[in-house]
Amino acid sequence: MMSLGGVKAPKDPLKKGKGFTVYKELKIEATKRADGRRTQEIYLDGGRIKNAAEIMAGIKNKEILDCFDTAEGLKKLLTGMGITINAVLDNAPMNFGIIMYGNTDLYNSGTHVYKQILTGGVEQFISFDGIDWSDDDKILGQFQIEFPDELTVADLTVRLYAHDTYDIPEEEADDDIDFASVQYKKMIENSLVAAGNNERFLRAVKKAEANQDVTIAFIGGSITQGAGAVPTATECYAYKAYKGFVDRFAKGNGDNIHYVKAGIGGTSSELGVARYDKDVCQFGAIEPDIVFIEFAVNDEGDETKGDCYEGLMRKVWNKPYQPAVVLMFSVFSYDWNLQERFIPMGEAYGIPMVSVKDAVVPQFALSSEEGRIVSKRQFFYDMFHPTNVGHTIMADCICNYYDVALKNELTQDNPNPPIIRSADFENVVYFDRKYSCDDVEINEGAFTKEDTELQFVERDLDDFQTPMFPDNWMRDTTINSEEPFICKLSCKLLLMLVKDSASNDIGKASVKVDGKEVMVYDPHEVGWTHCNAVIVIREDEVKEHIVEISMVPGCEKQSFTILGFGYVRD
Repeated sequence: MMSLGGVKAPKDPLKKGKGFTVYKELKIEATKRADGRRTQEIYLDGGRIKNAAEIMAGIKNKEILDCFDTAEGLKKLLTGMGITINAVLDNAPMNFGIIMYGNTDLYNSGTHVYKQILTGGVEQFISFDGIDWSDDDKILGQFQIEFPDELTVADLTVRLYAHDTYDIPEEEADDDIDFASVQYKKMIENSLVAAGNNERFLRAVKKAEANQDVTIAFIGGSITQGAGAVPTATECYAYKAYKGFVDRFAKGNGDNIHYVKAGIGGTSSELGVARYDKDVCQFGAIEPDIVFIEFAVNDEGDETKGDCYEGLMRKVWNKPYQPAVVLMFSVFSYDWNLQERFIPMGEAYGIPMVSVKDAVVPQFALSSEEGRIVSKRQFFYDMFHPTNVGHTIMADCICNYYDVALKNELTQDNPNPPIIRSADFENVVYFDRKYSCDDVEINEGAFTKEDTELQFVERDLDDFQTPMFPDNWMRDTTINSEEPFICKLSCKLLLMLVKDSASNDIGKASVKVDGKEVMVYDPHEVGWTHCNAVIVIREDEVKEHIVEISMVPGCEKQSFTILGFGYVRD
């Protein structure tokens, strides 16, 4: 048989089935991990891969979509996956992993499949036929892509291939986005819920124009952290909004305009109000001039349903240096956020409010012929986070506020805005192992270690990840002691900051106040390594309390990590 170029005639092509794209030219970025590897994880659990099939591929058939809910359904649906990676270098080896989460041990007991994928734009197929699947597989958990040293960013396309018994629709193409069009400008203008009072903002503008130092800060969840943006540091909405301010108002090279990005994925304003003075103000070292608050898609996790959000607003608003406050309402792919909860607060305080939901959601339902400007496929990286395009749109919405605030006549602050829900959380003071308070007495008991397996995030302009709350108390399981952690303090409110985890080495802890158990905290409920805050004490008056934290029966050989506390002492 004839061969070409010294290569024998190829095998017959694999029968893949009908394909559909769940990620198209997705920007991915190498992040250095603790073990030295440079990876990007794409999380697929929590409905993400199902949502990608619906939004990116246009699949509406419930039978097909339901297959993504279980490992068995996925294996029944798919023949395999086609992976295409483009980068500045061709034929660079990327290690692509398909990670199934397990029932017994979420991250370790499921099937892990790895295949070397060469860059260069040629699809390489991973067949499900012949994979030795684990009986413990629960759900498709994530893709893991490991980068070679010579690459930092790449474009990833993932196509799933279904058995012929399933009817897969043809994929619809998206039009290019015209960022300069009148229609785009109108969409952006629709994002301004309220211009609010502009006195504080214009004060910051004057400082910038006088070449004085100005600091712009952002606090929020994973979208503020930069999730979905590649590279995270410079493509996230926060940085682009900061740059928009620099481009408009800096008179020199912009070195006098400073930037603080303090987003932590999966966290609500309940944690935000406890960490604001630490993560944004660095305990008084930074006095921001403008603060953007972005928790509109995270605050389902706030057990107070708005009290903590108003407390954070008031904490920032009432700083003696009077920073401008802007409320930022991001949106999930199913057209949802909590802005209706927060808008009355913003109106009462005269605070500007920017809603990405109001900008993009009304036009999502339109066809391109009807005037759609950006599709969900273009805006969303996954069901929760924006792509680079989405982050750009968010930043443009903020920059539209800049332009309106500058154009409007001066409107002064309301000196005594009414409290809409609660001021209980305004004066929360943070402390941990390093940042102690004189009126708090701590006996660590068996919680003598410092946990290093923490949630990591990109801060400010960093292209590396920083561990959150490293000055913590972790129960030491090696010293054979069940001595509890004890905290004595006077307060009327106490927040406990804890680490969540899917690890089987982590156990439940009992929290007692003055000898009475007030909660049993289970770190496994969230299912990933994550920071959380819970209310331990909330009373009307300041009282002396003894708080005791210990492992519950059956968890004596497991660890538990207290990240820190926030309390109100007056």
